[in-house]
Amino acid sequence: MARAGVVGTLLLAAAFYLMLGWFAPAHLLIERGVAVALATDLNPGGAFTPSMPFVNALACFGMGMTLEEALVGAMLNAAYAIGRGGGAGSLEPGKLMDAVIVDGEAVDLIRIGAPSIASVVKRGRVVAGRE
Repeated sequence: MARAGVVGTLLLAAAFYLMLGWFAPAHLLIERGVAVALATDLNPGGAFTPSMPFVNALACFGMGMTLEEALVGAMLNAAYAIGRGGGAGSLEPGKLMDAVIVDGEAVDLIRIGAPSIASVVKRGRVVAGRE
């Protein structure tokens, strides 16, 4: 997978709701050089949440990823998974200004149900929340 440039997109909410009893081996993939992305897999058949904080919490507490690994998986590696890593997924010169502005600490992004998002920025414009 690493040699082929595959981004392993892990669907933790689906594993949780389907009660599989296990999650994908994130650290094994990372150790072998595979970029790991995180996604909700929101669908009526097995993943009933649109919540990335929930997915990040599952990544940290269910798979043992660090908060930093989970955030990279949810942002930068997710952008690469959909072929947009060169222009989105991180705050760098020349990339689109897509961002979630956190009202508090980064750790609030794994607090389920906590109102941690102050605003959402898409292409440099606030599209939700406060300016």
